[in-house]
Amino acid sequence: MALGIKPAAMVGHSIGEICCRLYSGVFTLEDALTIVAERGRLMQSLPGGAMLAVSVAAAQVPLSGNLSLAAVNSPGQCVIFRTDR
Repeated sequence: MALGIKPAAMVGHSIGEICCRLYSGVFTLEDALTIVAERGRLMQSLPGGAMLAVSVAAAQVPLSGNLSLAAVNSPGQCVIFRTDR
């Protein structure tokens, strides 16, 4: 954008999504910073654990006890979450 190139579309995930909205004018810088700070506060309040991206369909993930499905990224890609509790 510093070179005068303006994107026709932007895509982002997580913080990248917030940045896209900031640069497109949906959020002000103050709004974006408020959202990022709140996101951080909420993330810190979650139980400890680990996330793992796997190349498996969500229906094939063996969920039990402290394992849960965190996200389905595509028919053959998902993310599982293991809590420390």
